[in-house]
Order: sequence, then C-alpha cells, then structure tokens
Amino acid sequence: MASGSSGDLAYLVAIERITATANGSPVTYALRSTTVARREDGEWRVVHRHGDSYRDPGE
Repeated sequence: MASGSSGDLAYLVAIERITATANGSPVTYALRSTTVARREDGEWRVVHRHGDSYRDPGE
C-alpha cells in the first residue's frame, strides 16, 4: 500500500493475506501491517512491526 525511506529508516504498510491451518481446517485472513526498519552496519533490521485484523471494505 505504501513504503518509503529516508537515510537509515524505512517503513512498509501492507495488507498481508494469510492461509493457515487451525484445528485441522484451513483458515484465511488478512492483516493490515506496518513495519519499520533501521539500517545497522549496512543491513536492514526490523525495529517495529504491528498488525491488526483487516476486512476489505468491498466484501
């Protein structure tokens, strides 16, 4: 949905669609997620991540 970076900080906002097995049955759900990363010693490291339930308004 959105992403950006400035210097040694970056962010990503996305809808994550996931299928997993719960109690032997497949379950599909979506999360609205925000991830913040910081560059340390030349590598990107996630310093914060948040996800909450998402329901597509068109459903």
